[in-house]
Amino acid sequence: GGYVYTSTNSGATWVSRFGPAAFGSVASSANGARLVAVINNTGSPGGIYSSTDSGATWAQTSTATRAWYSVASSANGSNLVAVVTGGGIYTYSGSSWAATSALNKNWVSVASSADGTKLAAVETGGGIYTSVNSGSTWAPQTNAPSLTWAAIASSSDGGKLVAASQNGGIYTSINFGVTWTLQSGTSAKTWNCIASSASGGTLAAGVYGAGLYYNQATVQTSTTPGVSGSISGSQGSAVELQYIGNNQFMPVSSAGIIWAN
Repeated sequence: GGYVYTSTNSGATWVSRFGPAAFGSVASSANGARLVAVINNTGSPGGIYSSTDSGATWAQTSTATRAWYSVASSANGSNLVAVVTGGGIYTYSGSSWAATSALNKNWVSVASSADGTKLAAVETGGGIYTSVNSGSTWAPQTNAPSLTWAAIASSSDGGKLVAASQNGGIYTSINFGVTWTLQSGTSAKTWNCIASSASGGTLAAGVYGAGLYYNQATVQTSTTPGVSGSISGSQGSAVELQYIGNNQFMPVSSAGIIWAN
């Protein structure tokens, strides 16, 4: 019911840019020049608006008046993804919005990797879904619990995901959503929103009506001892190991997403 505001000094001061409307979500490119805002309204004003000058001017990119609830952007701002509560998931690749194959569900949040190819979305009272092909196809993550999800965020490579639920806790994944871990001490809070650093190692989350929380995420740094231990990675990932004695290796360098078992 208000306006889109922008800040050029890390939030010290804010300027009213665009509105009023029933905005559901806003997203930004990495450099802050390209912005997008979705309006959660089936009437007028509605649709999706974007800015290419850090919010100085806005243009409507979709006239579809839907219950737009969440939007995410690639680093360059050219690839966007937005979800509709009680509807589908839509993507934008620089010219127009198109419906994806995702089923109509009560979507509440969506996240994107920096290049826009790896996407993740959550539904309230349901599951977590991911896409590895810019939204062309979506797959449910069967190891993720069915909760009243409120928000999801992604690292820049899409490998590390974090999802927040209302009174169900915060869950993290370090392998593109294949497995999920409940973060201790997070269960009894009504989480409402969550954000991730590019590396996925620093997280910030909000509790409805009860403040903000900041966490340096715990990263697994060793394998299971013995022959049952192993390391895995996504396609194209690599790791250089140095033997340091006592049947132990130390990582020297790595590329891509690698996780320990």
